[in-house]
Amino acid sequence: MASQLGNLLAHTFWGGHIKTLVSLSRRTNCFIWITCLVIIPREPSSKNAREEQDKTIKDVLVTLLPPKLAGAHDFYKSCVGRFLIMTSYTMVMQYLLYILENYIGQSTIEAAKSMNRLSMFTLIVSLVGLVISGPMSDYIKRRKVPVVTGGILMIIGTFIPLFIRSTAGVIGYAIFAGLGYGIYLAVDGALNMDVIPEQAKIDKNTGKYIGFSNLTNTLGLTAAPMATSLIVTMTGSYGLAFIGSIAATIVGIIFILTIKHVK
Repeated sequence: MASQLGNLLAHTFWGGHIKTLVSLSRRTNCFIWITCLVIIPREPSSKNAREEQDKTIKDVLVTLLPPKLAGAHDFYKSCVGRFLIMTSYTMVMQYLLYILENYIGQSTIEAAKSMNRLSMFTLIVSLVGLVISGPMSDYIKRRKVPVVTGGILMIIGTFIPLFIRSTAGVIGYAIFAGLGYGIYLAVDGALNMDVIPEQAKIDKNTGKYIGFSNLTNTLGLTAAPMATSLIVTMTGSYGLAFIGSIAATIVGIIFILTIKHVK
């Protein structure tokens, strides 16, 4: 949600107001970091914590390795699904400004104004998805259903600008994909927690699994712009980028559906 709010503020000052935008960005960053330092939870001192003297450097390095595949098949399926769905969403969402300019044909100022509306629409529908999806998942006692539903809405949204090459088509994408992302995001974290093996919970080793899961999420955010830029550079069009995004979501949904021990 913060990214959409940032887009809304950024594109308000886009075109002729770059200095104002840079100044606002710096002040916002300072405010956020100071606020985080003030409200961050205070942890007890580790001064008197028990030290394990028999630990070697090798033991420490072993803890940095990815979780073992044995007994964690569902966890890795969830990670792959998460990576692909995040990649597919970001492939289009991060390039919306360029899509408006180079695919739809808007000027820079027109695209900035359109991005204001798109960011607002995306923010609203994502919030709706977040509010509805989490409680609904708890009520029906299902994790995969909301995640897959969110992915399907993303696919529908990506099809719209592929066939409706206009500002209305991009708005349609923002509404459907934004709603799908909100529904997906609200339950994705719970799904990734549920697929952590029981043995890891007994060994109090869940932090390693959560960290690896977050890494796959970050890799999706990193791989997406590279994939889109490569496709557009090679083809000169965003059409195949839309198709690639749809394909990634479909494969990601398949991996989620193959999870066996979580409904």
